Amino acid sequence: MAFKRYYYPLCNFTYTFGHGIVDDHDLYIHVLTSQIEMKEWKLIRGLLDCRTVQKSDKITFQGLQQACEIQIEEYAGRDYRYAILINAGKHKMVAEIFAHTLRLGNLNVNVFVDDIDEAFRWLGYDQITVNYLKGKIKKYVQNVDRELPHQTGTGLMDVTKCMHKEA
Repeated sequence: MAFKRYYYPLCNFTYTFGHGIVDDHDLYIHVLTSQIEMKEWKLIRGLLDCRTVQKSDKITFQGLQQACEIQIEEYAGRDYRYAILINAGKHKMVAEIFAHTLRLGNLNVNVFVDDIDEAFRWLGYDQITVNYLKGKIKKYVQNVDRELPHQTGTGLMDVTKCMHKEA
């Protein structure tokens, strides 16, 4: 899986855009690199956008379990909330097993089908912060333009006010 990850520390947010074919090794690398970058974060909100992942059938149950164990160990005791965004039906079983296993480890993970707005609401962000983050995502990930609504209004925001609103 080729993936791009973007960090927005002021919002305690990470956006990962995955595409291509994913296997155990790719998932393992994804988990390890994210924990390195967010090691100091106490509050973590993330969105894993898998809508352009083409195949996930190379992920084994053992690989999925190993990735979950690493995340549970690393993020235990932190305020962790992670949304997985998928296409309707595509990769749903893998995403649901991944989310369920992480929930068993007391991590707050949920799967959303084609609804980035609902994912942001579940993560607990207010609309101003959502618009700010969507603007950042569109700026760096050109492939999601068709899936993210265009900004309205000035689009200006004081980045220092990009704060997480507890759900």
